[in-house]
Amino acid sequence: MKQIPETEFSRPFKLSELGAKEVVQEISAETEERRALAERFELLALDYLQGTLKLKKVRAGRALHLSGTIKAGVVQQCVVSLEPVGAEIEEVISQDFDLLSEEEPEVPQGSSADELAFDPEEDREPLYGNVIDLGEFLAQQMAVSLPPYPRKVGVELEQSQWGSAEVEAEVEESASPFSKLKDLKKNL
Repeated sequence: MKQIPETEFSRPFKLSELGAKEVVQEISAETEERRALAERFELLALDYLQGTLKLKKVRAGRALHLSGTIKAGVVQQCVVSLEPVGAEIEEVISQDFDLLSEEEPEVPQGSSADELAFDPEEDREPLYGNVIDLGEFLAQQMAVSLPPYPRKVGVELEQSQWGSAEVEAEVEESASPFSKLKDLKKNL
C-alpha cells in the first residue's frame, strides 16, 4: 500500500471506513500547521483554517463525492503598498474522485494519457489507494480561493510612483529603431 506523503496539515481518512451513508468530518489546523501553511503559500499569517467536509461513495462505490465548506482568515501583502491585508475566505466546495487501484492505469494502445485525462462530461479527479488526505485537500482549496491581487482599501498606484508620461515618451522614442535613423538623417 502506498503511503501518502506527510504535509503540513495532514488529516488522512481511510476510505474503508466509509460505508453507504455520508460521513461528516470537521477539521481545523493547529497553530504550527497554520504557520507552516502560511510559509508554504507565502502568506503573512493564517489566523484560522477549518472545514466541514462530507464524504460519500457514489457510482456503486467506484467514486467519492466530497463536499462541504471551508473557512479561513488570511493576511497577505498588499500588491501596491506592501502593507498587511486581511481577508476572510468562506467557500462552498465540491469535488468528485474516481476511486482507482494503486497500480498505474494502463493506457490503451493508440491513446495517450492526456487524451484520457479529461472527460468534459465527468470532471473527476483520480484517487489511488484507500486513503484521502482531507487536510491537504482543504489546504489546496484555500490556496485557490486566495485573493490573487490583495490590495489595502483606499490604496492606489499613482502615476508618479511608476513614472510620468513625458519620461515614458522619451524612453519609447529613444528605444525606437527609427530614432537611430532620425539621428543619421540629421548628420547628412
